[in-house]
Amino acid sequence: MKIKVIAGIGLIFLMAACGQKEEKAGVKGNAEAQAHYLKANDYLVAAKFDSAENEYNACLKSDSTHHLAYFQLSNLYQLTGEFDKGMNCINRAIELNPEFAMAFYNKANLLEMLGDDKGSMTQINRVLALKPDFFAARMARSQKQAAKGKFKEAITDLDEAISMRPGFALAYNARGTARYRMGDLEGALQDFSKEVEIRPTHIMGFVNRAAVYGSMKNYRAAIDDISHLIATDATWSQGYILRSNYYYMAGKKDSACEDIKIAKMMRHPQAEQLDKQYCK
Repeated sequence: MKIKVIAGIGLIFLMAACGQKEEKAGVKGNAEAQAHYLKANDYLVAAKFDSAENEYNACLKSDSTHHLAYFQLSNLYQLTGEFDKGMNCINRAIELNPEFAMAFYNKANLLEMLGDDKGSMTQINRVLALKPDFFAARMARSQKQAAKGKFKEAITDLDEAISMRPGFALAYNARGTARYRMGDLEGALQDFSKEVEIRPTHIMGFVNRAAVYGSMKNYRAAIDDISHLIATDATWSQGYILRSNYYYMAGKKDSACEDIKIAKMMRHPQAEQLDKQYCK
């Protein structure tokens, strides 16, 4: 019975979420244009997209070289799902300011949403050529590399990302996953241990560390990690399934079946089949 869970990063790193500062340099807007721009930003934060769009367009009518207005319009169109409009705006922002790293990052996101992963990677590479310490781009490229099975390259980017933000738990999760895939169990163990040290409430950190312990045949440690999670939430049926796996591999069939029966009472979708297969 083998049930392993190794989770990577399952998310897109948006500019605002990663704390990147909005670029100010190079804006040539007049006072009227800037007033519209700032008002539009307030509307965008409040999710009043029609009003925000109107104000950004008013800004651009007053100053057609305001690259940040085009940039923010591209953000708006990403949020509304109008990706073609977003692409037109981000291309104009880049045309007006070819050194604007965040614009290339936005373009990478848009291309990914449009299904052009190769084009998205090209833009991420441009971001890092302009700004090697762009944390979100490092994380995004590592995710793309890992998805292609290029774990060594992913780890290189994650090493850089961790050096920039040593307290960012998900970077350790991603590197631990890549190391696990490469067979570096000791390295994966170190990363998942660091992740749960930083975020002791992060379920997947403990689940992934348990998987590493299981691969090392240290079933007691794997059981302890899952037991910790069950103690935190006794209604988590998947925890009993996971722990039953490690009990079974440790030769403790009775304990494994007890957990399967608990999961069965909770109506876990795998429990019935596991009960028939291992406990009858």
